[in-house]
This record gives sequence, C-alpha cells and structure tokens, in this order.
Amino acid sequence: MPPALSELRSTGGPAGSWKERRLVVAAGLAAALGLVAVATTDLDRATLAARYPGAELCEVTYSAHGRLLVLERAGRRELVRDGAWLAASDDRAHAELAAHLPLAARPAARRVLLIGGSAAGTAREALRFGAAAVDVLEPDPALPAVVARWFPEALGDPRITVHAGDARGALEALGRAPRGARYDVVIVDLPAPATLAQNRYFTIELAEHVARVLTPGGLFAVAVGRYENHVGPRLAALLSIERATLATVFGEVRLLPVGDVWFLASGAPLEGDLAARIADAGLGATALAPSELAAALAPDRIATVTAAARAPARPNRDLEPRLVGAVAAHGAGRFPALAAAVPLGLALLLAAALFRSGALGAAVSAAGFLGGALQVLLLLGYALLRGDLFRELAVLVTVSFAGMALGLRVAGRTDAAPRRAALPGVLLALALLAAALPWGLAGIAPHAASAPTALVTAFLAVALLGGALVGAALPLAARTRVDGALPAPGSLFAVDLLGGAVGAALVGAWLVPAVGVAATARAVAAVALAGAVAAGVAGRGRVLPG
Repeated sequence: MPPALSELRSTGGPAGSWKERRLVVAAGLAAALGLVAVATTDLDRATLAARYPGAELCEVTYSAHGRLLVLERAGRRELVRDGAWLAASDDRAHAELAAHLPLAARPAARRVLLIGGSAAGTAREALRFGAAAVDVLEPDPALPAVVARWFPEALGDPRITVHAGDARGALEALGRAPRGARYDVVIVDLPAPATLAQNRYFTIELAEHVARVLTPGGLFAVAVGRYENHVGPRLAALLSIERATLATVFGEVRLLPVGDVWFLASGAPLEGDLAARIADAGLGATALAPSELAAALAPDRIATVTAAARAPARPNRDLEPRLVGAVAAHGAGRFPALAAAVPLGLALLLAAALFRSGALGAAVSAAGFLGGALQVLLLLGYALLRGDLFRELAVLVTVSFAGMALGLRVAGRTDAAPRRAALPGVLLALALLAAALPWGLAGIAPHAASAPTALVTAFLAVALLGGALVGAALPLAARTRVDGALPAPGSLFAVDLLGGAVGAALVGAWLVPAVGVAATARAVAAVALAGAVAAGVAGRGRVLPG
C-alpha cells in the first residue's frame, strides 16, 4: 500500500471526512424534519388539549388582555382567559348574584353600569330584576365578539349597550362630561386582581370615578375573595384592604358572603333583608334557591366577614397595588416554602456576587440592578396606569436598550471630567431618577386616559435617559484601575447582567405587588446610592482615557 494512502487511512483523512459529512447531513435532515413538524403542527392547540383533557377546543383568540379559550365538554360550554374562568353556559348563579344583590339593595334602580361581566350574563340578569337599561364597559376589546359567537344570549337584548376597550378610560370620560350619563348602580364583575392591569378596577381612584357617575344614593358593587365557612389571615387581608379602599370614598360599606364576598358601597344607608327582597321580586326559578341564599346571608356569616374586614389595612391604589400582593400571597399560601425560597435565593446570589467582585464590581452590579429595576418599574407603571402593554411593550424595551447603546458609545469614547467622579456621578443620577419616578407617575396619572400620547412620550423619555445612564456605567468601570490593574471586562459584564436579573426579578415579582411603586423606587434609589459609594471607593485609581 502506498505510504500516502496508509497515512490518510491512519489519520482518518477522506474516511474521517466522509463520516463527518454523514453526521452533518443526518443532523441537517433531522433539523429539516423538525422544522416541518413544527410548521405543520399547531403546538398551541396541542398544549391546550393536554391542559384541558376531555374538552373540545372551539376557539382560541388573543387580545391585549390575554388568551381567550372557548371549551366544550359534555354539552357544557366554558369561556376561560389565561386560566381564569369567565363564564359557562349552564352557570347562572354567578350572574344572578352579581346583579340581584346590588339591585335588591336599590330596588328602584333603573340605569345600571356594568364593568366586565359581559360573558357571564350579568347584564341580562340586571334587566330581569327590573333595570331599564344596562351599559357595559368591557375592558377586553376582543371579548364581546367571542361572546356574540358562543354566548349570544348574554348580550343579545337591545337594552344592553356595550363599549369594548379601555373601560377605565371610558368611565373617567363619563365622569368628566358635565351632562354625562348617571347610574343608580355600578357593578364591577371582574376576577380578583391577580395582575397589575386588573388592579385598576379595584382601587381608590376607580371608586372615585364611580362616585362621579352615580346618582344621589347610588350604589357601587364589587366582589373580592371567597368565603366558605372560615376566614384565614390571607382572606382577612383581602377583605380588609378592599373595605379600607371603599370606605375612603363611600360612607357605607356592607359585605355579603355568598361564595364570592360582595362589597356594596354607597353614600346612603345600606339596610334591609336582601334575600327576602330577591325572593319577593317575582323572578321565577333561580339558580340559588331562596332558602340557600337566606342561609348564605345569615347574620352570623355576615358578622364574621365584616369583623375580619375591619382589621387595619392600607387601601389599594393605582400605584400601590396592595390587592395584587394579597392575591399573590393568598395563592402562594399553598406553596409557602417555594414562596420564601425564591426571594431568599435571589438575595443570597446577589450578596455572593458583591462579596467576590469587590467595590468596583459592586458599583457595576448596582448599575445593572438599576437597569433591570427601572425597566420593570416603567413597564409595570405603564400597566398600572393604562391597563395593558400589548402594543407599547416592544417600544419601551427597544428605547431602553437604545439608551443603553447610546450610553455605552458615549462613555466608551470620552473621558468624563472629573475623572474620579464619573462613575459615582452616573449612579447618583440613577438614584435621582429612581427617586423622582413616583412623583412623575403620580403627576401624570390623572391624565393617563385623556392624554395617552403625552403619557407614552414621558415613559419613552425616561426609558431612554435611564438606559443611557446604565449603559455608561460599564465602560467607565472598565477603565478604572484597582490596585494598579484594570479589571477583567468579562467579570464586570457578568456582575452587570447578574445585577440586572436580580433587579428585574425582585421589583417585578415581589416589591411592587408588596409595597407599591413609591416604596420600590425608594429602595432602588438606595441601591444606586450604595453603588455610588462603592464606585467612589473603587475610583481611587484614575479613569484611563479612551
């Protein structure tokens, strides 16, 4: 055998190359088959079918408020949004209670405003009890069309008028109009505020807008929490927060535990046997028998939830979403160890990174923390004021990253003066921006519905400025000598990203729902100040020119 051929075989020349080519071809074919499988398979429907076994998936619709599903099983049609039940074809009890209880408290009511509840049939039940007309403000713009296709009886009466879109903005517009519509009863029929977008319909600000559209002695009704036969600490927190919220605006607040705990609020007395009034209303057959309703509204049950609701609590506000935190805690009560482990793990991870990275790494980590925290604060603040981020999310994030790129470019080309004050100055500016954010949000909040363009412009300006400051921190730190040596860029970048991850997670998942925007912004500003101090300690070396 020629030596060259022997050498090729021993080194795996052409033979080895052929094996490699076969592997590449096989991998390419597998990838192509995978792409074809993905392209020809509705993965969304497949996962939904696994989540709802035994149910036929009739429709899937996406909107700014979530994913709407219409399911059918055993002749029962259900409407679900992001896992939360909205309506079922054979369930009249919820709609009856949502409409009959407030109307029984105001039997002469003729005009009713309903916020949400369009799929459940609450508007139909209000007409059945004696209302002359019902106006519906549906926050989800896609929901009325889905209801019309699958639950046509819910909104089919000509006495029902539906406005789909920003229900909070529509309510505010009604209150501002000098000759706007006035209502005898306003009902919020929405799920408990598990998200910041939903929180807007359970706040003092919402109650104030409701009060402006009510007739003298009119009534406001909203449900928060579920009571069976026991009030635990988490349910008590929900009830006390909602009662404190309503009592800030209305002189009278009454609790009715009928599964859901309904709150009736008014400026006039709330008295009378509501179960007897409903039984005497001549409604015919109802989903809940009169004896069952009377038992649910027994004096001892009402006294139990009322006593729990009188515990001291701070009210729920647009920028202090205490109910969201209470609802989250109510759900986390099923997994207390996990709920405690997540924030503890994040805190330990950040502490370890700061301990190992020294003063300069701590400063960079603080800048990263500010980047993640400010970005999430802006997104959550926008959701609290406007209700959704479906369109604006990409724009806000893009502008924030553009600001970071701008800061990196400018700080990477110039040697800011004074040199030792450059990095501490950036962190001090971030602290001032974070501290000023709550005042800016509070100032613009009253105009969130009437001036949406100005609102978006203000948010974009803050996103650009914050991003530029965060971006400038890394190149300044990279040119700072520590003990005569420059830091490793990779290490700085790692602690920067870690700080951003921890800031975003803590602010979004824990701080804002627990303590509100203002207290969270103050905590973020404190982190920036600590980072400025660390940057001053690290800046004893000089910043090198670019």
